[in-house]
Amino acid sequence: MSAHLCTTERDVTGDATTRLQMCFAAVFPSVPNQQLSSLQAAVCDEWDSLATVTLVATVEEEFGTKIASEDAAELVSFQGFVEYLRKHGSWRE
Repeated sequence: MSAHLCTTERDVTGDATTRLQMCFAAVFPSVPNQQLSSLQAAVCDEWDSLATVTLVATVEEEFGTKIASEDAAELVSFQGFVEYLRKHGSWRE
């Protein structure tokens, strides 16, 4: 089993929402946990281009997927990541 950045080996089977929240928490540590699932780039001062690159890389590693660079530019919210991962078969409840 590969190492995951956001979860420990024993937590890899955790639900996808929790795993994605942990990825967001790793990239945006100042955002309260209860706000992560509604986070949007438009309302988060920390969410700049570097944060996007870091978040994409973190999510790719955690979910074992590759996000195309042209798609990454469109991922501007937690829900956007959920929809992308579902569409590309990487989302496991």
